Amino acid sequence: MATSAIPNIVGIDIANALQRMNGHEDLFWRLLAGFNDMLVTAPASLQSLQGDELQSWLHQLKGNSGNMSAASLQAMASDCEQILKQGDALTDDHKRQLLQAIEQLSAHCSAALASRSESQAECAGEPTGTAELNQQLAEVLSLLESDYGAAMQCFEALVPQLAGTAGETLANQTLDTLFEFDAEASQQAVRQLIDHLEGA
Repeated sequence: MATSAIPNIVGIDIANALQRMNGHEDLFWRLLAGFNDMLVTAPASLQSLQGDELQSWLHQLKGNSGNMSAASLQAMASDCEQILKQGDALTDDHKRQLLQAIEQLSAHCSAALASRSESQAECAGEPTGTAELNQQLAEVLSLLESDYGAAMQCFEALVPQLAGTAGETLANQTLDTLFEFDAEASQQAVRQLIDHLEGA
């Protein structure tokens, strides 16, 4: 999938990250959210963890940074981990530099995630009935032919609006189908959902 669908995130090599994920942009966003959760809680972790626990946390940070192609942070986490492995303690300067890098990257990640949430909200709009929902689902069908990632974003934004309706179960099944990354099967599932809502 085209990397242009994802905004530039300073500190992350998006093209490289997507290559690791076989081009699945939805997977990138899910992993980015989890990675950012770790970054957000990093100050507390660095302050409270010691010894083997801190070393284990740094190893996890290094691995997650590598998975997200955040090379600079990965290198810093690796350096800090090696210091602990050698039996030395992290200096205040080490912690300060690491925290600064983490906070900067987290700010960029949070901005990208917020932008995506806004895009999902705009995509979903506020359908008030079956006709409006079906119109949104028709847009998902169209996107499945040109931008699978955008189609998934739009559909995910619609699923909560189907909660408690006759289409809730089928909507969840359709979402599962979308995550199999089979465009033809996904189109068929969306069409079935449209037909189901029209007949409800």
